[in-house]
Amino acid sequence: MVKFRYRATCGNDAVGLDKHVDFPTRARGSDTPHTLDLVLTNSNCVNNIDTLAPLGKSDHAILLIETTLTSMESAADQKYNYNKGDYVKLRSHVDCDWDKEFISTDGDVEAMWNILKNKIDDGVKCYVPLTSSFQSNKWKRPLKEEIRNQIKLKKNLWRSYTRNKDSSSWFKYVTQRNKVKKIIRNDLQEEQNTIAKQYKSNPKKFWKYVNSKSKHTEKIGDLKVTDEQGNTVICSSAQTKADSLCNFFGTVFCNETDDDFEPLPEKTVFRESTPISVLEQDVLERLNKLNISKSEGPDLMHPRIIYEIRNVIAYPLTILFTARC
Repeated sequence: MVKFRYRATCGNDAVGLDKHVDFPTRARGSDTPHTLDLVLTNSNCVNNIDTLAPLGKSDHAILLIETTLTSMESAADQKYNYNKGDYVKLRSHVDCDWDKEFISTDGDVEAMWNILKNKIDDGVKCYVPLTSSFQSNKWKRPLKEEIRNQIKLKKNLWRSYTRNKDSSSWFKYVTQRNKVKKIIRNDLQEEQNTIAKQYKSNPKKFWKYVNSKSKHTEKIGDLKVTDEQGNTVICSSAQTKADSLCNFFGTVFCNETDDDFEPLPEKTVFRESTPISVLEQDVLERLNKLNISKSEGPDLMHPRIIYEIRNVIAYPLTILFTARC
């Protein structure tokens, strides 16, 4: 790659810069291509610069710059992809003779729960795949393979046009560019319709999409408070707002003393409580009503897993509830 040395003026000092773009970056139809985009550096940190097809209907090429600069990349957090789990094999893995599994626990509820939970966790590790959060320098969101292939074809037609510089190549590129724009727009509308239809069943996905389109976050406005002298004061800074809210919430707490509490009167209960009966059908009925879009609880077990294997864990759960009663 050919480099040119430039002298740029910055204040009163002259600074030497390297120009790394020596090819046209703007072209349209039969017009004469021009170099309108520059990459200037004061050190030898650019290895290569490649041109890609423009975005949308722009006539400026995209510059793919390869540099020697490095940055620390954080490891992507992995989580289970519950939408692609093999729940048929998971149910087969969990389904066993639970009377035989619990025989060594001597009715200890905690021990029985650990056996059941470990059995489910082992199955989740085997039959539910892990996935990383979507991170891409090229795509804002995952795209279908068909759309990606159309985008690649658009890039190839742009390279063909930059080599030939004829109207035929330009017409093919423009046709493909408009086609890509149309299918991406249709794909976005299809995604929005899917999110809107799932508003009742999966509100988290709906509000996550809405919040991603928000340009700003709502902040706490100015607060009017009354000071110790009875004067109205307006809190505008973050510190004064925090102090005023802290003082307000502190008024609802009771100042307890270290004195002993008065002894409570003794009461005798004459009515005996009837034993609680837990049936397997009752447990299954409640498992059928689980909301699979909710987050996992303190046991780190996702509701989607419990819902998918509800028919095979209803019996061991009934044993646990009966032993607890």
